[in-house]
Amino acid sequence: MPIRAETRCRARALQLLYTWDVMGALRPEPVAFGRIMQLVDAGPRVGERAMALAERAAARCAELDGHITRAAERWRLERLGAVDRNLLRLAVLELLEIFGRVAAAGHEVHLLCSGYRGAAPEAALDGMHVHRVSSRYGFVFAGRRAFRALASRLAPDLVVEDVNKVPLGLPRLWDGPFVLVVPHLFGTTAFRELRWPLAALVWCAELPMARVYARAGVHAISEATREDLVARGFRREAIR
Repeated sequence: MPIRAETRCRARALQLLYTWDVMGALRPEPVAFGRIMQLVDAGPRVGERAMALAERAAARCAELDGHITRAAERWRLERLGAVDRNLLRLAVLELLEIFGRVAAAGHEVHLLCSGYRGAAPEAALDGMHVHRVSSRYGFVFAGRRAFRALASRLAPDLVVEDVNKVPLGLPRLWDGPFVLVVPHLFGTTAFRELRWPLAALVWCAELPMARVYARAGVHAISEATREDLVARGFRREAIR
């Protein structure tokens, strides 16, 4: 069942009012949505007018969602002291959505990722500098060499590696601040999901991870992943 326009407007109004309230800067959008909410609640006498305004406002929901996301993320980073006073240059491997938000907050983000047929080797996307190398399967072999060259040129303040299929072991190439993002590891399940040469490569690459990434700050996306990492030898206190 489709959500009524005035319901969508009510949700956006509450989001916007909260966002700009905590930032201490009221903007025209929440005021306009607040007026729509008043009309919606006023009853049948102004129902048609309320619906017309709600439909018009709902058409801009995607745009306003962008305002909400950017404002809320900037407010969060300001609370952490990471905006204006300490802008970072980041070298990131494989991540996109999260660090697009970081770039929107004013940080310099370089994304190193695999390429595809016809893709430009350099691009700008969501405020990030994108560097494409090799292909989906070739990246595991070309990524380390590309990272070494990129890190040498940029001298980033922080490197973030996302374990996407195969860890690259970048702490062996980079001795600066480092964060490892782990959605999950395969272990022996790789042999049920991949052809055996690829499965063997993944399995072997995961075995020394606790030693290779011993100095990294680790971000695990679930409790199950954290427990798996601890069982593999990662320090529990290093994992968030």
